[in-house]
Amino acid sequence: MSTILTRATAAVMILLLVAGAAAADTPHLLRQPASAILAVRHLAPMPPFSAGSGAHSSGLDWVTVFSDDFEGIFPGPWEVTDQDTKHGEYYWGQRDCVVHQGVYSLWAAGAGADGAGLACGSNYPPYTSSAMVYGPFDLSDASAAEVEYWFWLNSESGVDKLRVMASIDGTNFAGFSWAGDSEGWYEDTADLTDMGSLGDLTGQPQVWIVFWFVSDDSVEYPGGAQVDDVVIRKWTGPEETTTPAATGTAGPTFTVTSTATPTSPAAGTVTPTRTATRTPTVPPTPSPTTPGTPAAGIRVFLPVVLRGFGTVAPPTPTATAPAAPTHTPTVPAGAELEFKGTTNQGREITVKIKPDRSKVTFVELDLQFSCEGATISGKSSISSPTGWTITDRSFTVLSNVFEVKGTFDPTFTTVSGTWQGIRKTTSFPSVEICRGPVSNWSATRQ
Repeated sequence: MSTILTRATAAVMILLLVAGAAAADTPHLLRQPASAILAVRHLAPMPPFSAGSGAHSSGLDWVTVFSDDFEGIFPGPWEVTDQDTKHGEYYWGQRDCVVHQGVYSLWAAGAGADGAGLACGSNYPPYTSSAMVYGPFDLSDASAAEVEYWFWLNSESGVDKLRVMASIDGTNFAGFSWAGDSEGWYEDTADLTDMGSLGDLTGQPQVWIVFWFVSDDSVEYPGGAQVDDVVIRKWTGPEETTTPAATGTAGPTFTVTSTATPTSPAAGTVTPTRTATRTPTVPPTPSPTTPGTPAAGIRVFLPVVLRGFGTVAPPTPTATAPAAPTHTPTVPAGAELEFKGTTNQGREITVKIKPDRSKVTFVELDLQFSCEGATISGKSSISSPTGWTITDRSFTVLSNVFEVKGTFDPTFTTVSGTWQGIRKTTSFPSVEICRGPVSNWSATRQ
């Protein structure tokens, strides 16, 4: 089974690198928005479940909610149905026809009264509407979540589709669909913070996912849809946001096309409003105040020492000049200290620390760097209520997009240090591909 991710996430994890993960090597594969209503429930038998499931830590703050390589008993926790009740019975079934890893994968038309009799390599039938649902699972404590899976697809382009969707009620699903020829096994990750018309599903106590293959009444191809190695993960650690823009040759791109709003579960797609990134709202930081103008200087008369006899002129009073006012930022009790500045590129950087100067709680960096053919630019931020420890006035904050190091002056009025951009894989565990050059930055307390 393929074990994948920390897009910490993410899985960033660089969002800019997976934004168009579908076309350069698969020119005949089309991805479209999709939504549908799951009308038929509990038609297939449900034998006991023995495949791997249950939430467990998969490293750092990514938690594996569920995984299935389909080598054990199927359907187990999956609810498998045929949404078309008039044209034979075809379910998702465990078959050894086209396998990603191991012995078995799932074929959309490989089980049921009629599907079980299909030989490997057979055309999928007309009017296929084969769905398999997993859920519900809990994302109430997640700030990011995803479904990683492998699929093999050979279908009529733009018509016969593998839908990958999610729901918060188990009936109304939204997401996207694939159609065409994947030209072999293809890995994809469904971002559960951006599921079509449902939007961001993190924070939801109940979430379902569905793999749903549908076909019309004509033009069928051998194989249809196969799925293998499904992993559901959620990020429960510090919330991290990235809004970079990639240029160069970092990854392939593809075109998302829209079709009509569906009126039945068997066909049609809708166009959701897609949001590229999520940026957490940062509470406004109180503006510093300047102490009032100091009082006027005090006139001081100095004593005179007589060195001889004769007339001595009366002493002349000499006034001392008032001390120059010193600007010391003031922050209300309990408020975080905020430092703002620029990098050597002239781009903005913001650092926030706890009032007791013990930990860094927030870093936002507007960055641009290049490594191994990709140019990555944009704002990225990471925050944590527990924070990153400041030791001897120095700290290091590591995200999936950058590493920032800094040292405060003794009065915690200024801070300066270095930053370095990071490019990582989107698989789990996340692996660094390369780093940009080490650059400088400085900031002043506000």
